[in-house]
Amino acid sequence: LAIHCGGPGSLSSCLYNAEIMLPDELRGSYNIVAVDQRGMGRSEPTFMVEDCAVQLQDEDGALSAMSLINEDSVRAASKVYKQRALRCWNHPGFRLEAEQADGSSRTFHFLEYSGTRQLAEDLERFRVLFGSQKLNIYGISYGTVVMGTYATVFPNNVNLMILDANVDPGSDIVSRTVDDARAKQQRLDYFIASCEFGNGQCGGDRDMRTCVNNVNEMVDAVSEQFDSFLTPFASLFELFGIRIGKSMIMAIVLELLFSVYEEVEFVCDIAADGAVESFWTWLMDKFTIENSNPMVSLIAATNTTNITDLYPMDSESKPTSGFATPDFPFKDYTIFAEVTSVCQDMITAQDMSLGAYDEDRYVKFLMELHQQYPGAGTQMPGMLT
Repeated sequence: LAIHCGGPGSLSSCLYNAEIMLPDELRGSYNIVAVDQRGMGRSEPTFMVEDCAVQLQDEDGALSAMSLINEDSVRAASKVYKQRALRCWNHPGFRLEAEQADGSSRTFHFLEYSGTRQLAEDLERFRVLFGSQKLNIYGISYGTVVMGTYATVFPNNVNLMILDANVDPGSDIVSRTVDDARAKQQRLDYFIASCEFGNGQCGGDRDMRTCVNNVNEMVDAVSEQFDSFLTPFASLFELFGIRIGKSMIMAIVLELLFSVYEEVEFVCDIAADGAVESFWTWLMDKFTIENSNPMVSLIAATNTTNITDLYPMDSESKPTSGFATPDFPFKDYTIFAEVTSVCQDMITAQDMSLGAYDEDRYVKFLMELHQQYPGAGTQMPGMLT
């Protein structure tokens, strides 16, 4: 049973997660395997280089300052992304020399051979090495793209397949972006409609679009206090070039409201009254680790304790690379990967032709998309209409 837990970023440690996810009977019936995908974990070359982390190249904070209604700010952010793409592509460690059959040497670029298709091909190589029997495959989240690709390319080599929490397998960046924006707009519209159509949990007759705009103003008002709240993590964020701004706060607040309707009436009332201190108190109560709310995912990236610590990681028995440490992969590698999202960036870029774009077209497309689906940018909405 080959398993991939998603990401991109799932490592061979996914095998240890299987101890929790799968029932005893299933674990006892299969040899369960997982791999360190190309560019990740102990695989070499590694994506974990500064040239591929966009946050480390955003010296002026253009990404966190981007407003989808301000062309100059969108253009500034686009320059950061393009600079990262160029630096990452030109990273010297990605140019690999290989001797050919005729004795000549050929240079291959790693980023052209480390996407989802290549991972599917690696799984096929693994299958052949282990006796050419059919594989049972289990993919979660992005892992559904991996296993779906494997089943598409090698349909005769699959016995059983499970796709859990499916992700859009498409590789056209424009259509995927439009679909994502439309879906977020629909989710926001549904939330507003469910309240305005008589959901008593939202507090009865209420203009929810006005409420969302009022909440946005509250987030503006407490942004400096939130910066102070994150001070204990400042050194880590600075190390990886992360700037936590209004956009992240607003996104988390909306996620909380979507999930817990009974909070809506209270939050809308204090936002309408401009009660900044009350809003701040509510925010801090929801963002504590003890409450297990969305903020935990951000803070957890600073914590090297992983759920798989429940099971011993026998690193010494596995082929480790020169940069691997005895407690791999639950220490520095994990922090870099989670906080910079470099694995997701690199795999997505490769699957989508390295994200090449013309700057003017990119800026125009992004701003027009926001005009069409303003709810997709609710993290920085200006005013919803």
